[in-house]
Amino acid sequence: MRDLLQDARFALRHFRKNKTFTESAMTTLALALGANTAIFSVVETVLLASLPYQYKQVDRIPAMRAGKVDPMVALRYE
Repeated sequence: MRDLLQDARFALRHFRKNKTFTESAMTTLALALGANTAIFSVVETVLLASLPYQYKQVDRIPAMRAGKVDPMVALRYE
């Protein structure tokens, strides 16, 4: 934990000293985030929304149950 705080302090000192680098890094991150959001929105609207799903609940994510795993037992496909 101490190393993490030391690294954070170093980063903040570095950002204060190099304002041009900080501004260019923040601008690059903001543009990349905006472009990623825009592209995802277009792909979802154009490609994914028009797919013929039997059930329209595409916001569900399958999950595996946590627990003991016996390597000698085969998985059942149900």
